[in-house]
Amino acid sequence: MLYSTSFSGAFAASPTEKNVLFLHAYTPDYPIDRLYSQGVKSILDKNSLYKFSYSYEYFDLARHPNEKNYFGNMAKYLQFKYTQHQPDFIITSTALYPLVFNYGEELFPSVPVIMQWYEETVPLQAIPSNYMAIPTSVEINDNIQLILQTRPLTKTIYMVIGNSEDEQKRVKRILEDEKKYRNKVEFVLLNKQPYAQMLESVKNVEGNSAILFFSWITDIDGKAFIPANVLKTICSEAKVPVYGVASTFLGSGIVGGYLNSFELIGQTAGNTVLGVVTRIILSQIPA
Repeated sequence: MLYSTSFSGAFAASPTEKNVLFLHAYTPDYPIDRLYSQGVKSILDKNSLYKFSYSYEYFDLARHPNEKNYFGNMAKYLQFKYTQHQPDFIITSTALYPLVFNYGEELFPSVPVIMQWYEETVPLQAIPSNYMAIPTSVEINDNIQLILQTRPLTKTIYMVIGNSEDEQKRVKRILEDEKKYRNKVEFVLLNKQPYAQMLESVKNVEGNSAILFFSWITDIDGKAFIPANVLKTICSEAKVPVYGVASTFLGSGIVGGYLNSFELIGQTAGNTVLGVVTRIILSQIPA
């Protein structure tokens, strides 16, 4: 198992072109995908030793949450497109775990794969030597503690989270953390509600309550959404404070939260790419 390392040193005699293939789970409209790419490129484009080019694939996963053999069909598309044009690096995320782990070695043999990894949705396990994980976690417990510290009279926390496959896994983690707070605060999960009903629910929240927004990728009816847009609507309707878990939610109306930065995660991935290139060059220098 490998983790990202910071790049240092200059070993290339002249610029060498490397292609980075981004496999994004959703669409270009999703801020998390856009910021992840920006973070990677902000690191790679600053170096003067290598010339990086970029390719992008967007899987629009929210619109195909339960489609039979979706990843198998997409693997055939990738095979057709990239067999003769293998990338030098692949950067992706946990949401595409089924694709890269079931088809990655066949599609991209020995290509380094850098994956942002949500530990609470897919347990970190033994992975091939060419895979590098950037562990990431949504700070569920810390955000609950923050709400209780900033609003000590809070009796109920409404958890806004959708019903996609990854969101269902995160719900299990929330329910595990709930056990710690049974005598302190009540959790109300809204993941089994259609979008319109969920909005009506948060509009009616009053009193000693707060809302904690995780994501809303797919609702119980299978309809797809952009979480940042959903959050803006919730903040405009809610009568109680709304907290969030990602930096992409800043500016939507949240009052705060322990926030993941996808741009910083992308920068870590970019440093990992440079670290791999450096190790390859060092291995080629005669002892």
